Amino acid sequence: TNHRKFDTSDLEILKVLSSLAGIAYSNATRYKDAKNAISNLQDTINVGSDYHTFISKSPIITDLLHVVHEVAKTTTSVLITGESGVGKELFAEQIHINSPRKNKPFIRINCAALAPSLLESELFGHVKGAYTDASSNRKGRFETADGGTIFLDEIGELPLELQSKLLRVLQEKTIERVGSSETINVDVRIIAATNKIGYPVILRPAFTLGGTGGGFAENEEEFAQIAPHGIRL
Repeated sequence: TNHRKFDTSDLEILKVLSSLAGIAYSNATRYKDAKNAISNLQDTINVGSDYHTFISKSPIITDLLHVVHEVAKTTTSVLITGESGVGKELFAEQIHINSPRKNKPFIRINCAALAPSLLESELFGHVKGAYTDASSNRKGRFETADGGTIFLDEIGELPLELQSKLLRVLQEKTIERVGSSETINVDVRIIAATNKIGYPVILRPAFTLGGTGGGFAENEEEFAQIAPHGIRL
């Protein structure tokens, strides 16, 4: 086989290829940074400055709201149970806005909406290099909620491996970002919701607020009062 010596034409080709590779790397970094920026903006949107209007005349709901207002004064974690569609998020909002934390963030996260591989980073954040797409440090929802409340909807879908980390938050008020061993202190009240009977063991000591009943068919009177205001309970 004939071997040709490396010459200036080869060098020019390498220069072009390296330039293209540099542009591709730069674009990839900008894309990742943009993704992180969008995620941070989404965190800001989810802080909870926008709450549902809560209107009710039902004696059952009025009694529940009385309990909510009493629970709101405490610092205990809360588990709200009930079927899908009964308005668990609305009650979580009421607990927050009637609590001493009302002027602090109210962060919502649906545990069923994210893949388990993404949920840990979403909850606790990550450091640069923690995984392939982690091009920069990023706060998780717990850090964003510091001083306020985090609402974990569909907590029954929380993977077992994350339950121990959530237990640490409950007991020690600390977290670790994915890829880091640095301990970060957080002051967050946890309100969780589930439509499952077998909810996570870690939340069983929490105060449990029962759901408002079945679906719309079992709450026709209440739904009739709420429907004109565009609220689904």
